[in-house]
Amino acid sequence: MIVKIARYIMQAPRVAIRAVLWLNWPGRIAVALVGAGVFSVTAVELTGQPGFCNSCHIMHPYYDSWTQSSHADVK
Repeated sequence: MIVKIARYIMQAPRVAIRAVLWLNWPGRIAVALVGAGVFSVTAVELTGQPGFCNSCHIMHPYYDSWTQSSHADVK
């Protein structure tokens, strides 16, 4: 069963590419715009979280200070 699931997962990119190639140009552009929109909204939501800055930069003392301040509910 796991092999069957893995086979489906391995075939998914080919199936998706075939589906997009089946579309005409306006359809492909629409798929690209929707994909870019979903990616953009997801990126903004993920990077807008306060813990995101703490994950990349040396911000631990400042992040800890912020979490204990009166501004902790402000992103």
